[in-house]
Amino acid sequence: MATYDCDDVPSDEVPGDDVPDECPVDLPQANLEEVASEQDVERLLNLYTLILRQMQPTGTDIIRGIPAFRVVQKGPRRWMKGELQKLYSFSEVTSELDEFWSHSWRTKVWVKYASILLLANGLPAFLVGTLAALVAGGLSAARYVWCTPAGTLAYYLTLLLWRRKKKVFLDIACINQEDGGLKAEGLISMGAFLKRSKSFLVLWDSTYVSRLWCMFEMAAFLRSHELDKGAEESLVVCPVFVGPALLIGHLGLCTLFMLYLFSPVPQIPWGVLFICGLAFPCLTLFTFAMIAHCRSIDIIQKQVQNFSIDNSWSQCCACGHVVPDSGEQMICDRTIILRCIAAWFGSTEGFESTVRGKVQTVLVHQLTHRVFSYWRIVQVTSPALWAFLDFWNTQGHGFLEYALSAANLCFLFLPCIYLLLLTMAYRVRNLCGWTCTQMLLAAGLVAVGVTSFVLFVMAGDCRNVASGKEGFFSGQRQEGHGDDYRVPFLHSLLL
Repeated sequence: MATYDCDDVPSDEVPGDDVPDECPVDLPQANLEEVASEQDVERLLNLYTLILRQMQPTGTDIIRGIPAFRVVQKGPRRWMKGELQKLYSFSEVTSELDEFWSHSWRTKVWVKYASILLLANGLPAFLVGTLAALVAGGLSAARYVWCTPAGTLAYYLTLLLWRRKKKVFLDIACINQEDGGLKAEGLISMGAFLKRSKSFLVLWDSTYVSRLWCMFEMAAFLRSHELDKGAEESLVVCPVFVGPALLIGHLGLCTLFMLYLFSPVPQIPWGVLFICGLAFPCLTLFTFAMIAHCRSIDIIQKQVQNFSIDNSWSQCCACGHVVPDSGEQMICDRTIILRCIAAWFGSTEGFESTVRGKVQTVLVHQLTHRVFSYWRIVQVTSPALWAFLDFWNTQGHGFLEYALSAANLCFLFLPCIYLLLLTMAYRVRNLCGWTCTQMLLAAGLVAVGVTSFVLFVMAGDCRNVASGKEGFFSGQRQEGHGDDYRVPFLHSLLL
């Protein structure tokens, strides 16, 4: 490979428009003990900086992407074995990437995995689960409860096994971690990875803003796509706690509805008390997560408003510019990044201004409007839809009537209750700072949501009684069902 000569390239030169598609180089190793003089060190820094700020790869085989399903399916096993770097063998050379995954290595791996799992496969799992529930209901001629178990099984199998083929950039999978030369080429080709990515996913946590590389990646992505229409829309921010919270909420609803449908105990009062006893703490934890999310919006605003390069953290500086395993000295990432920042933004002050302005606007908008979106809430509440299909299947009433009523509950009423709780959570987010008081506040918000739900049931109950049908609160029973109040209760919910 030809050598890229940068002897005469000053450290603050801004590259022109006639940038080659790639910058082929024979990279010297980043071991400073092998460098003969300070002039050679400066020459090496100039070379690395020039390639990075031109946003071009060092070679055609450097830009690699890994299919998202490979991360989902192979990641847990490699993580448990301590071999995440082995994911590199599943990456492929590509000319463009569908998504760039940016994250902080200080966050627990399983938390980020849960968020990736939901983002990558959540919607297909919801669709396949609902389809399986419909098919189970149609095939159940004996009128047994099959819809909820079938929907739950199909949902989680699809969540784990769906083959999402979009190519993504994940640093540990797309940059060789075992070959020092290839690792150096991958790092200085980071600009090329960003430029060739169609979208940018931020797995945000409280340490993200303090990481220099993370903020550099985000600003570089926005800069490289500043002429593209909808560039800001292609940046997605997902707090790392969202995935676990939504998955736990969905699994909790599946468990509660199957316990309700299969429970042999009398539904009044023990069945209802049992379900409420399980549901209330689950809903309280979910509401607590909502309050934490609302508080995180204030936290990130303060962090970004006070962002300073001098206070940002980088791995090389933290370890004293010494490779932990070998004890060799390494080139400072901060020096290279600062030179790129000077070339792209004019100065470090210009970069900090961009972070405090454009980046902050994008982050706050995403956290406010995109985290708990409508469709994510519909996905979480999908077990309610499957349970109502079971009710229709076991009772044999008109399908269209109950399907419309179930859709009204799952697609309109429950999301509206959620929006009400989210708005209230945002209003009261700063009323208390202690965890215990926040849990009490979350319990109060759940009580408001439950009250709204009960009012909804009572409205349906009154309408049913007025039309001569069975009612839950009126004490009427479904003929032929003895003391089982599940039928009138669900009937009140639906109609």
